[in-house]
Amino acid sequence: MYIRTFGRFETISKGKIIKDRDWKSQKASSLFRYLIANRNKKIPVEVIYSLFWEGMNEDYARINLNSTLHTIRKVTGLTSQELSLRGKTCYLSVDSENMKVDADEFEKYIELSEKAASTPERIDYLKKAEDIYKGPFLVEEFYMSWSQDERKKYEMMYMKVLDELAELLYEEGRYDECLNYLYKYLNNEPYNEKNYYKAISILISIGRVREGMDLYNKMKKFLDEIGLEPVKEFEELVCEHEAKKGGQTSDEKLDLQDKESIKEKKKRREKESIVLKVLFKRRISDIKNLAREIAKFLRKDDELFYNSHAMYLRFSRIREEDKVFLERRILGVLNKMGIGKNNIEFIW
Repeated sequence: MYIRTFGRFETISKGKIIKDRDWKSQKASSLFRYLIANRNKKIPVEVIYSLFWEGMNEDYARINLNSTLHTIRKVTGLTSQELSLRGKTCYLSVDSENMKVDADEFEKYIELSEKAASTPERIDYLKKAEDIYKGPFLVEEFYMSWSQDERKKYEMMYMKVLDELAELLYEEGRYDECLNYLYKYLNNEPYNEKNYYKAISILISIGRVREGMDLYNKMKKFLDEIGLEPVKEFEELVCEHEAKKGGQTSDEKLDLQDKESIKEKKKRREKESIVLKVLFKRRISDIKNLAREIAKFLRKDDELFYNSHAMYLRFSRIREEDKVFLERRILGVLNKMGIGKNNIEFIW
């Protein structure tokens, strides 16, 4: 049996895909996904009751659980030894010989890449891991609290794989492949300036200057949405490339501004400031009211930008010891609005 958890959930048993209509019970398919997410773990039945039969009498919940597990076994072909209910615990045993889960293979290839003896071998393992990840973990259970931590974990692992692949391929001089993974990274994280600059620099170096300029403008548009400006001008990136080559930049050919103007812009942007990114693990419906409350303790020069999934606060001249204080103030506002600490993430 093979289980796909990335992108679209899929179960392949005896060479055949188990289709949605085969389940006959949405509760059974949802519980099976929950068990896959918690494979090889002893799960207290009380936890399952609270998630799938909340408020139901324990005796009736037990009957429903037994019935649903029977449906899962019937549909998937699992035995009562592989999917068991004994006393107060439920257990799904995943043995790589009889059942494989793509998430396990994904992690396996990442571990192998860390032990690889050479760069080409490491790249090969990372490519295999990247190829397995087809999208977010268990998207069918996107709004279920029990799936969110695992989904976030795998997303972060995937982004790290893309970042490492791009870096290794860049070092190997395999620029077309490097660009492929940089583009994938930026499609998932469109505010990462570091990887934009790497991609733009590669495009300039291989003569695709116009494409590099288009990518720069795309980055500028994304940053503008959160009230930020690029750290570097496009012309500055071209100058850096020309300097590495030991030549001169052709201002007429590329319509560049003079170097003194570039330096002034860079100096202006490099004022002492820091950005706090507040990520919400679930969509915030009353984001405007939340932003209004947080804005009350910001200083005149501080700025706040937001969407339903994240909030960006730019502080000028902030001390290191102020960071903890600010996080506590923000947490206080979030708690008043019923948003717990487990539903947010701070990134400085």
